[in-house]
Amino acid sequence: MLDNDAKMYSRLQWNEAGTGLVVLKGSDVEKMRERDNVLLAFPDITAALKDGAPAAVRWCSRRQRRGPPKGWVISDRAPLAWSEDNARVFLA
Repeated sequence: MLDNDAKMYSRLQWNEAGTGLVVLKGSDVEKMRERDNVLLAFPDITAALKDGAPAAVRWCSRRQRRGPPKGWVISDRAPLAWSEDNARVFLA
């Protein structure tokens, strides 16, 4: 298991090599069009599973430590895509 939560998962995307996975995890927010999403990226699933606890790279919309500017959200209306070198994820 990579992640388990009572939230909605969307836009799951494997990298071209099949070694990395990215997904949006979020929940509806009253009076907002967009969900409160967290982007979870697992750049190397095989290595993460060998260690026993996969470490996801998280990018959060509401927690300002790592994410977009205050008031912005990570939208699930655009597809996710990996960069050609499989090192970065972006909204396409």
